[in-house]
Amino acid sequence: MSILYYDRIIFVEFLEKIYTNDLVLQCIDTQFWNFSNYSEWMSSRSQNRFIESIDLDWNLVDLIDYVKNINNSKNEIIVAISDRQNLKHIGNIKFSHVDLVGKNAWVGVLIGDVDYRGKGVFSQSFLAMAQFLFTNFGIESFCLGVDPRNVMAIKSYLKTGFRFTNVTEFKYEMKFDVNHN
Repeated sequence: MSILYYDRIIFVEFLEKIYTNDLVLQCIDTQFWNFSNYSEWMSSRSQNRFIESIDLDWNLVDLIDYVKNINNSKNEIIVAISDRQNLKHIGNIKFSHVDLVGKNAWVGVLIGDVDYRGKGVFSQSFLAMAQFLFTNFGIESFCLGVDPRNVMAIKSYLKTGFRFTNVTEFKYEMKFDVNHN
């Protein structure tokens, strides 16, 4: 099955900023974005041990290139999550394998600022983006993978409406269906 891709320019035009009660969601423009928080998160193995790519040696140039590559991709989206009160960048949410024919995507999240973990940031940011992607692009289901030891994340995903679809010793896969939540 071939994947029908959306046009990145259309996505950016649609998504200038999304506001939730507590958050601002926006595309990351690599020319103007301050990557200092992101760089700190990716160099803190002890605080971000469940991030699959944390063992890579990330530097500022690597992070900028990573975001540029996603921004130039035809089936990935990365969005910065900021605190609505002080506009502090606290994390990112990424959608990959965006498939308009199959109406699904994979989601990954990094709540890099530890002060914001356990406060519903994932739920608010994901639900706002899921609604955006459903309304504008017809995406109906979202999948994610999570390390079984990441109990706090699993609780957050379940509370948000994800359900288990595949469980192994090393990885849990979960799915969220827009029409069933």
